[in-house]
Amino acid sequence: MKIYVARVLFPVTALGPGKRAGIWFTGCDRHCPECISPELWNMNYGRETEPEELARFMETHMKNIEGFSISGGEPFYQSEGLKLLLEHLIKINRDIIIFTGYTAEELQKSGDPAVRDIMDMASLIVAGPYVPEQNNGMGLRGSSNQEFLIRGHQYQKDELEHYKRKLQLFSYGNQYIEIGIP
Repeated sequence: MKIYVARVLFPVTALGPGKRAGIWFTGCDRHCPECISPELWNMNYGRETEPEELARFMETHMKNIEGFSISGGEPFYQSEGLKLLLEHLIKINRDIIIFTGYTAEELQKSGDPAVRDIMDMASLIVAGPYVPEQNNGMGLRGSSNQEFLIRGHQYQKDELEHYKRKLQLFSYGNQYIEIGIP
């Protein structure tokens, strides 16, 4: 199974603790107002790859990965491919954060077995649409309506709500990309 990914960056320090590998999926039908990455709504923006090949690349070329942060687009838009990728990533590091525009209730009621498996493998899922009016500038989420689905013991809700936001600038191809939670 192929997945469509727009970019892979390392070390990402703006989307969770430590030096993380950041993975941005393409494809999204949520279209949140003021989305930080509207170019990733289009599946054609990404590069097609196999989940195992991407995990092998990261393990080989990105030393000392302290976790993974997965965003998009919408990672759950490619749920089966995301599940397969996570099956490989947890062999490298079990600390996996996923940012999604779907609400916790939508994920739990989806009926998609891949979504259930993803929720079991992730350490933390930041769930819910970005709502500009609810951006209080605090925490590891874009707006205060977003929920923290804590699956791993290393995360505490209070710490996530008071996480100090920062932005990072990467040179990627012939452009500069700013990442983080504004």
